[in-house]
Amino acid sequence: IVDVSEAANPIEISSYEVIGPAGGLKVVGDYAYVADGNAGLRVFDVSDPYNPDHISICNTGGISHDVDVAGNYAYVGDGGYLRVIDISNPHAIIEVGSCQTSGFAEKVSVADGYVYVTDDEWTGYLSVVDVSDPLEPTEVGATAIGQYGLKDAVALNGYVYLAYGGDLLVFDVNDPTNPTQVASCQVEENAWGVAISGDQVSVVCRFSAMSVIDVSNPLVPTVTGSYFAPGRLYNVAISDGYAYLADVEEGLLVAEINSPNGPVEIGSFETLGEPYDVAVADGFVYLTDSLEGLQVFDVNNPYYPFIITTIDTYSSFVAIAGQHLYVASPSLYIFDISNPYVPIQIGYLGVGFLSDMIVEGNHAYLVDYNAGLRVVDISDPTSPIVVGSLPMQALSVDVSGDYAYLAAEFDGLVIVDISDPADPIQIASYNLQSYRTEEVKVVDGYAYVGYEQSPGFPRTRYMRVINVTNPATPIEVGYYETPGELKDIAAENGFVYVADKFYFHILDCTQALPVDEKMIDLTPVSFSLGAAYPNPFNPLTTLRIDLPHPSNLQSVVYNMLGQPVAMLADGRFLAGQHMLTFDGTALATGQYFIRVQVVGHLDETRKVVLLK
Repeated sequence: IVDVSEAANPIEISSYEVIGPAGGLKVVGDYAYVADGNAGLRVFDVSDPYNPDHISICNTGGISHDVDVAGNYAYVGDGGYLRVIDISNPHAIIEVGSCQTSGFAEKVSVADGYVYVTDDEWTGYLSVVDVSDPLEPTEVGATAIGQYGLKDAVALNGYVYLAYGGDLLVFDVNDPTNPTQVASCQVEENAWGVAISGDQVSVVCRFSAMSVIDVSNPLVPTVTGSYFAPGRLYNVAISDGYAYLADVEEGLLVAEINSPNGPVEIGSFETLGEPYDVAVADGFVYLTDSLEGLQVFDVNNPYYPFIITTIDTYSSFVAIAGQHLYVASPSLYIFDISNPYVPIQIGYLGVGFLSDMIVEGNHAYLVDYNAGLRVVDISDPTSPIVVGSLPMQALSVDVSGDYAYLAAEFDGLVIVDISDPADPIQIASYNLQSYRTEEVKVVDGYAYVGYEQSPGFPRTRYMRVINVTNPATPIEVGYYETPGELKDIAAENGFVYVADKFYFHILDCTQALPVDEKMIDLTPVSFSLGAAYPNPFNPLTTLRIDLPHPSNLQSVVYNMLGQPVAMLADGRFLAGQHMLTFDGTALATGQYFIRVQVVGHLDETRKVVLLK
């Protein structure tokens, strides 16, 4: 359940784990009706949205895909059958009727005494079921539309609007026995979901678009507007209050970030291929593209970026240092960009396939997944030469001072002394206990590290903040779970900018960074225990406890039988904010209870769900 009272800042406030997969949802008044796959239809009391209460269930016998509600009845698409459930008493729902449909019943929409049932998987049928007597539902009409493309339907005023393939289809059902297609309208991408409000139909497309269609005349549906969300963001560069994003679907995107609370897309340029990396300097953007090679854009007016030249070369990564551009592909190319309109290749080094690159001073630091770190002397850009190397499996690199920081795939953050470029030496590492460490960026003594927690789906990714002011002893100070797939990080002034494949995030990390104690006192004023996050979780969840003065703190985790399974804290803690982390790696899926006690001040329990 998400609080959307502030549209620009939606916040998840609660959840309830079901067996699933939960395929359909209808909310009416204080009740939410959930089509929950093999479990059937569930009813939740959501009068308190912070605490949804599961109050009843009806096993429909099949696989519940979708639900719609009219009056005292819920209609469930149950895989070959339309089920009618009496919900007059939401605490004791019961099936009172059913009807076999021509197709494999999935999506349902109710209007004016009829239920319109669609089937995607098998025959692609639209079925019309008369439910004027809910106890005796009867299919009165059906028509085959096509397999594997029919995704959703909504009915209103004698017409049914279907999301099918790349179109919105309009069917006249004024004669329910003979549903007839009367119009169609092409949408931006594969139509996936459809909703209607007044004369406007909104079609949500599978990947990153939405079309709005005027159906005031159902025979002539007309697209009146479209919305494109970012497609797949792979890299980000920031400069002078703007973020430049490499979007695999949309090309180059420009966002204004002067207000960290509200990035706004202000400009774009669609490329023919798939952009991968981006760098910016002095009003020009350098973008790598799968089809067009290296592209150079003039962004002196960021609202209207335009391309000024293209270099036909296979390229993946770009970096800028002074008047030189370094392009990594199967090899390293060096260009003179003193005139961005006419880049001139001046150097070349064959080094194999690279996974990242950073240029600092007279050296380029290259990461080759198989060969590890290579240090290249570029003091003479026309004749680059490898002077040092360190074997490891790494995916990303950044440099700060005399140290290189590497995202070593299976070893976490690895810190290397490069004061002698010819002899790089590993001095420290920080094991993230993750499946795959993928990205690192170091700014002002802090390393921002992106990693994937575990293999498979869903892919849970985090960004950790690690204090490296003393590179020999890295210390973690914060973390953030990214909802997408973290691809790139940029950072400045305590803010981190994340290209998260499906999202662009701006993270305020200042609370994890040092502050002037004379300016602000973060000592809590009272004892309090925060919510566990994330919840449900796998395998880690964290709670924050505030202690206004030094206290004896104990925290124990119990299973459903009341047996202790973990000790999170047991001792005296200083005043301040403390994080308690529960690791459920060795435990089974289920509910657990985290009890936190400060004698004489606090005794609270938080319920968490471990979902593996």
